[in-house]
Amino acid sequence: MNKQNSFTALIGAVLITLLSQSSLLAQAHVSLWNFDSGDLSATAGSDLEYIEDTGDLVEFGTTEALGISAINGEVANVIKLPKLTMDQGLRAPLPEDSNGGGFVVNNWTAIMDLYYPAGSAGKKRALMELATPEMLPGAADAEFYVSAGNAIGTAGQESGSLTSDAWHRIAIVMNVEGLWGKIYIDGQQVGSVTVPEGKLDDRWSLDTMFELYVDLFVDDNNESEEVFVNSIQIRFESLNAGQILALGGAAAAGVPEDLPPVPSFVDQWSPSGKYAKADDVLGAAINPGDTTVGNDSISLTLNGETVASEVTSEDGILTVKTSGQNALAKGAKYELALKYTDSVAGEQTVTKNFEV
Repeated sequence: MNKQNSFTALIGAVLITLLSQSSLLAQAHVSLWNFDSGDLSATAGSDLEYIEDTGDLVEFGTTEALGISAINGEVANVIKLPKLTMDQGLRAPLPEDSNGGGFVVNNWTAIMDLYYPAGSAGKKRALMELATPEMLPGAADAEFYVSAGNAIGTAGQESGSLTSDAWHRIAIVMNVEGLWGKIYIDGQQVGSVTVPEGKLDDRWSLDTMFELYVDLFVDDNNESEEVFVNSIQIRFESLNAGQILALGGAAAAGVPEDLPPVPSFVDQWSPSGKYAKADDVLGAAINPGDTTVGNDSISLTLNGETVASEVTSEDGILTVKTSGQNALAKGAKYELALKYTDSVAGEQTVTKNFEV
């Protein structure tokens, strides 16, 4: 090989290396624990740690050996945590990092595959302790928990319902930068978190500067109950509804480190809530995810009757709205049905019920 070709090859190799490093730097951090080895070793990130004597109390084993339901018919490796005191629990180390315009991680997602037996239902149970009262006054209670009403909660904002004696995948998505959070159970959004102004690097952020860890299944006043855990993942990014939908419910293999392909999904309805005004324009916004949705496949029906509609596209989002519809009847109940076809799942029908 002559010198010119050697130099060209060297430059090419350097560019490939730099591009590869840039790609890696662009990827958000992922910590993952699946308990397949019968200990606290990490599948990605750093190993979990026991708080105080918790290691003397936990049990590792299969769902079959521990006498609980398999996950979707598959035997899984899990950890069993008994009711714990305020000085016990699991600790998840975090690397130094920041996002969302702050000094720590403000935009993040936590996903857990959990099984609460019937004896744990109807009692408040800590999930994640993000901040200590030494750091933030009034932050002694767990930032995220399962309420006595079996809902997922934070600071009194509670939503959804976890059934006992069943596996569920809980996803907590926080975007403190955008002043919002979302709660999902088994891929479906069940609630939202309202973040007040001025809370960047505050109670709902991950401390990646000082303590560098998150505590799990523990809080300041023993609000803990027996729980079986199959998988825990923490990502330094706010996943969207389609990504959470793609992750779905609990799986014996645990939460995947690499996100699966995103299906098409309805990103927004109009009306967004349970009620509409008589003159509201009806419609929906479709996010195609990793599929392709043809505009001509999209249609709307109202109480079973096809209604005229128009479709627009912006930044990959397809928005369909009714056109020339009659005023809605006050006091009436309606079902708005959206039909479309995507390139992966085929024909889809999604409905929205509301009242005027």
